[in-house]
Amino acid sequence: MKYRFFAIPIVAAAVIGWAAPRVLADEPRMARGAITAIAGESLTLKVKDQEMKFGVDGTTRVEATGGSTKTRAAQAAGKKGPMLTELLHTGQAVEVSYNGADGAWHATNIRTITKLSDGNEPESANGVVKSLSNSADRTARRSSRRRLQSIPPPR
Repeated sequence: MKYRFFAIPIVAAAVIGWAAPRVLADEPRMARGAITAIAGESLTLKVKDQEMKFGVDGTTRVEATGGSTKTRAAQAAGKKGPMLTELLHTGQAVEVSYNGADGAWHATNIRTITKLSDGNEPESANGVVKSLSNSADRTARRSSRRRLQSIPPPR
């Protein structure tokens, strides 16, 4: 009986420890970089100082300027969709969502971005506020007055 109390937690820990790497490997990750090569079923990015090669297939979603127009044109021509090289080009900055492990990465989503940041600049906007308005507050007060006025008084 005593051994059963010790065996159950040990077996549970072993099962969790065995399953955790598989779950973590399937978790989507992101990479930002410039495209260095586009082949039939792969895309290579330069991310900081390293090259990353991603597998691309029909399930990979590509978000690029003009992509919808090119997709409709390809479908009108009887194709499934545009080729990857019609949407993306070498030197272009992209953000890739991917999953996989140990260099066997599969791109699930590729999105074009305007530029690559070096990681030192904060993502913020600079400017001067010239005026403030409380029109939203006034609108909310007016609508609450209308609601109060529309309720008939008790008889």
